[in-house]
Amino acid sequence: SCTCMDINMGKNKHDKPSAQCPTLLRPWIFIQNATPKILTLPYLNVDITLTLVCALFLYGLRNFIIEPIMVGSLGWPSGDRLTNKAICNAVSIFHSSVLAVGSFFILITQPFVPSEPMSNGPKWCKDASHGMLQFCCGYMIYDAIFAFVVPAYVPGVGIVLSSKDKDFLLHHLASFLFMFIVRTIEAGHICNMIIIFFGEGTNPMMNFKANCELARALNCCGIDSIVTLEAVHNFAFSAIYFFLRVPFAAVILPYFTYDLLFTDKGRQSVPWHCGVFFNICFYGVVLGSMPYSWRALEVVQEGIALLRGPEIV
Repeated sequence: SCTCMDINMGKNKHDKPSAQCPTLLRPWIFIQNATPKILTLPYLNVDITLTLVCALFLYGLRNFIIEPIMVGSLGWPSGDRLTNKAICNAVSIFHSSVLAVGSFFILITQPFVPSEPMSNGPKWCKDASHGMLQFCCGYMIYDAIFAFVVPAYVPGVGIVLSSKDKDFLLHHLASFLFMFIVRTIEAGHICNMIIIFFGEGTNPMMNFKANCELARALNCCGIDSIVTLEAVHNFAFSAIYFFLRVPFAAVILPYFTYDLLFTDKGRQSVPWHCGVFFNICFYGVVLGSMPYSWRALEVVQEGIALLRGPEIV
């Protein structure tokens, strides 16, 4: 079978003939290599053309595909503030789903070394990583504008952001900087992929749950007909969310810290100040999600209690 190195028409000095590129990574490689490098930042030598193209793509996906389907076919009320939130959630489901799949295939094909330079792996891995990181950065730009800034605009007053909106925008900014730094130093992409996988992996389920709640608030879209499905979904989501945010993170994050900050190879590949910033991002996300993690555990416990049935005294 053909490898992605063959379709890339070139090999990295570390490429091995047996290194096979997963089929589902090929679209990322294609968009990374096919997009003209028009906007290369001086001094940093990082091109952001694809980042902006992806932001525009997601805007088009929202306006010309997702919104017409949700409003025209599924019965969401047009122009409603809650409908706008639901549409943003649907775009997020698409974004998270494709990234979770892509990051999974990077992780199972490459050594699990958080500080690993991109140059140590096959060229297809480097290209796919750049493609995914640009797509995710494009999403952060799109979502910051259309999910937070635009809805927060009040005519005659300006942009009025709630404290929750500001928290989300801070998350988007930190995520953007994290991925941008990884692309600039071309190291730490494995660390980035595991964060994407465990973060975006539960996002589709979380946004489906959020849209069920929005549909119930609007009394639309036949939400009452899927009560059982919603309950099963919420139990599964809560179980996965808690596992990834607490026991999984408790094992993985100390290893990240050790590799990035306490090994010679880690500090050579990822400058120490970048390693410190990465760790702030890791622990900030996990600690910030603790209230949601404990609530998820409560949902799991409640679900198990329901499955057991009433206790017989």
